[in-house]
Amino acid sequence: MRHCSISGCSRPTTGYGHYCNAHRHQDRRHGSPLQRPVTAAEAIRTAKHIEKWIKGRKDPETIWKSMATAWTLRLEDAKTELRHHERGGAMIQTRRRAYEDIVSVGRDIDVKKIALRCCAVAYIAGHDQKRYVTDKAFFHQMARRFRTLTDANIATHWNPVTMKTKRVYRDTDPKRLEFLGELLAQTFGPIGLGIQCREAMDYDKAQEAMKAPVKLIMGAEEAAP
Repeated sequence: MRHCSISGCSRPTTGYGHYCNAHRHQDRRHGSPLQRPVTAAEAIRTAKHIEKWIKGRKDPETIWKSMATAWTLRLEDAKTELRHHERGGAMIQTRRRAYEDIVSVGRDIDVKKIALRCCAVAYIAGHDQKRYVTDKAFFHQMARRFRTLTDANIATHWNPVTMKTKRVYRDTDPKRLEFLGELLAQTFGPIGLGIQCREAMDYDKAQEAMKAPVKLIMGAEEAAP
């Protein structure tokens, strides 16, 4: 019997794979058996932080406009690809479904909410460089948080123990998630990372400004006879 290839896991592998059933499921859902998912609460909290930061800038409308333009271009590209497929053009099924996800969310959700949620996933990458195990895992988190924006990708689960209904995410093909996440990362990744980088630079400048008076006083004391 072969054991799971993840360090510290002694469970048997599934079929001819390298992982046990639990780690295989984690790999399919999150892009890596070791990836810790970005929760809805984490994404929403980060999105609110980004929105607050943008409102505090001198030119917030310019930032919102750049986000809207980036999304419009991505949405139009998805529509163009789907029209090409409808006319008989060849397309991999998982990619077609990823384009359909973009069009579906774009039809139901406000562009600002889309931009903030996707930028939040990218912002997290800049804030904690070890947060995503691989690029594939990053794409999966981006796609999952994007797809949960619409109720079309949410199901309900009845728990007979608690006697309550819980909202759960509808899993889908990992290839679809990876491609969708890559498209979204190309669209909003640079913006989210740019915001995090600019915020970090502003923080460093503020810290230096706070230290300046102390340095001036220390310098004066050293120069005194």
